[in-house]
Amino acid sequence: MHVYDLDMPSYGKSVRKTTPQVTFDTVVDGIREFIDVMGIGPVNIIGHSAGGWYGAILAYQSPERVKKLVMVGSAGMNIDPAGGSRVGIEDKPAPMPNMEGTMGGISRSFVEGSSLTPELGREMAKQMIAYAEMPGALESQMGLSNQMGIPEARKFFLLQRMFPYIKTPTLVMWGRGGGKPISADWPQAGTGDTMDPYPTWTEEWDRIGGDISKSSKPWIIPGAKYLPMNTGHNVHWEEPEKFVSTVSDFLKD
Repeated sequence: MHVYDLDMPSYGKSVRKTTPQVTFDTVVDGIREFIDVMGIGPVNIIGHSAGGWYGAILAYQSPERVKKLVMVGSAGMNIDPAGGSRVGIEDKPAPMPNMEGTMGGISRSFVEGSSLTPELGREMAKQMIAYAEMPGALESQMGLSNQMGIPEARKFFLLQRMFPYIKTPTLVMWGRGGGKPISADWPQAGTGDTMDPYPTWTEEWDRIGGDISKSSKPWIIPGAKYLPMNTGHNVHWEEPEKFVSTVSDFLKD
């Protein structure tokens, strides 16, 4: 099995200074064109957070290119923009991230038993900040930030209207929380995924015995498998071995 870890325009160490600005179309078209140019389709798509959002849009638009889809704590279902999406919209880029703010997000995974330690978290935060400091990095994401952060624009890309039409076999994983912070220094740890629909799914998962198709909200992909994990938003950071084995088993089916 070949694994391709895509570094999309304006992400990571990829091209950060782009004209025009990166948008949903830029990202999703980039994945689609990569598949076509490499001649590797249909492929399995695994996406975390915004990556799951992009993957689901691709499965909706180009089902012949996606064999299976794995969405991990995916964004794109909450009507209101997440906190991080509200900055850097309209005509101003997001402010440069600092260590305190970056560690604040990462620290949600600092729980007992997590493979992500504060030491590793600090190294990750340094890397994230270094990427953001690349010339043009924040400016190039303004188009994407507008689409994610301005509600009037965001509604056109939400996944609720797409889910009923996605026929791709899909696994949805999210963190239900429950972990205990490893120390009082990180009280926000162990809170799980806080964006909708995950709080609703977590509550209803217990109430309806794990049959998420009976959920009271229309955030369901027909025939999809759903798996809550006792983690935060970063399932793959906190329980990498279980994450890999679960995803591998799903892709082998």
